[in-house]
Amino acid sequence: MNLERISKLYNKMVRFQSQPNCFNILLLPQDIVGIKSDLTDISQDILKIFPYYSQELVRLRDILFLQYGNFNSVAFGEVYTILKFLQSDSAKCEQDFWTYIHPRIINCSKGLYTDGHYAEAAENAFIEINARVKELYRKITSDIKAPDGAKAMTEVFSVNNPLLKFEDIATETGYNIQKGFMQM
Repeated sequence: MNLERISKLYNKMVRFQSQPNCFNILLLPQDIVGIKSDLTDISQDILKIFPYYSQELVRLRDILFLQYGNFNSVAFGEVYTILKFLQSDSAKCEQDFWTYIHPRIINCSKGLYTDGHYAEAAENAFIEINARVKELYRKITSDIKAPDGAKAMTEVFSVNNPLLKFEDIATETGYNIQKGFMQM
C-alpha cells in the first residue's frame, strides 16, 4: 500500500475542504484528471488488502465531480473518509493481521471478511479447519474414513491420548492448551 500517494491526495482534499465554499471551487480539467488518476492508482494499490474500499474508490471517482468541475459533496466526504482510514493505524493493523493467518484461511475467508460478511468468513474458516483436521487424521492414522466436526477435534486433539500434541499435557498449562484446541 503506497501511503505516500494516499497522503498526498488526502492532504490535497484537506486543502480543498479548508477553503470557504469548497464545493463550489472550479477545478481545471487537468486537476480533475489528476485526482481521478490518483483514485484509480490507489484503488489498484489496495485491491488485495481492502477489496471493498478499492471498489468504492472506483465508484466514487466516477461521481466525485459535477458539471463545470465542482465537487459532489457526498462523494467528496466518502473519499475523504476512506483516505483517512487508509492512513490510520487501524488500516495498518488490519493489513498486518492477515500476515498471521494461514494461506488456506486467507483464500476462503479474507475476501468475505473485508467485504463485511463476517459470519460467512468465520464459517468458511471453520469449514477449512475441519477439512484440514480430517486430512491430518487420515495422514496420522492411515484410516481413510475420518471423523467429522466435534468428533474429529476430540480425537485429534484429545487431552488423554492426542494424535497431535502441542505441549506437555502432564502440566496444567499444557493440558489447558491441548484442551483449548480440542474444544475449538
